[in-house]
Amino acid sequence: MAIVEVKSSVHDINPNSEPIRTQEGAQMAAWICQHPPPPSQLTPGRTFTRLLVSQDRENIYLTFAKFNSSYVHYICDDILSPKLSAPLGKQPSTESKFLTMYEYGPFDTGKDNHMDSLGQILLAFSIREWDIREASRKPQTKR
Repeated sequence: MAIVEVKSSVHDINPNSEPIRTQEGAQMAAWICQHPPPPSQLTPGRTFTRLLVSQDRENIYLTFAKFNSSYVHYICDDILSPKLSAPLGKQPSTESKFLTMYEYGPFDTGKDNHMDSLGQILLAFSIREWDIREASRKPQTKR
């Protein structure tokens, strides 16, 4: 559901932060490859979200990563990961195979209103992910 990390460098919006964003993108790709969504959920058009929580000194950043089934197939390479190839057979070629990352912050740990907002966002994300997982466990009924 989430990766939590602490960085020694300042995570700021400047030209020097490109290596940080590159590292975070690589971490997210590796996480998705090592722990892909269950094959039963890899359907065309399905979108997934993962969360990276980063802290740099007193500042916390949230990075939400969005990706779809095509990206999972792309990053996991079906030839090396046969557990993903069965549910979809031939993967759709029209879907984008990109990972999109949305960064929010900084949330200053010394400011109560920032911590209140951060707590609400993390709680909302956790509840949403729980609801999605529970819904995927329930058998689908035909109407």
